[in-house]
Amino acid sequence: MTGKIPLIERDEVNGFVKNRSAAEFLHFLAEEANFNDDDETYTNFTRMSRELFDAPEGSVYSVDLERAIESWDSKRVNYD
Repeated sequence: MTGKIPLIERDEVNGFVKNRSAAEFLHFLAEEANFNDDDETYTNFTRMSRELFDAPEGSVYSVDLERAIESWDSKRVNYD
């Protein structure tokens, strides 16, 4: 694991991941792909992350993103 797993912020109305939060998570996934020498995944996640960083405020839903969030949430360490 290359860095801290980003927290996920959700839209209060529809429950989708907020654009900024999705962008940060996709950037995290891109760094993980880069660490694992997966150039294609790194390129795709980096592109999607940049698009969301540049997008207006809003939220996004993606089955693949939700699965990745679920997968990484199980690896999150709780220090409370």
